[in-house]
Amino acid sequence: MWVEEDQKKQALTDLLMSLPPARTMIFVATTGRVDVFDDDLFNKEFPVTSIHSKRTQREREDAM
Repeated sequence: MWVEEDQKKQALTDLLMSLPPARTMIFVATTGRVDVFDDDLFNKEFPVTSIHSKRTQREREDAM
């Protein structure tokens, strides 16, 4: 699915809301984008965590 840059957060939220609850992995291009989406989903009360290179291996393992 392709959407305009300014509509990506809402499109992701809409997609997640349209599916039954399940563990889901979302891939983004940069660490900064990971944090943006993580914050947005957290603020919308989704159970969320992120994994990226600025986290320790232990933090990444705990996230899984």
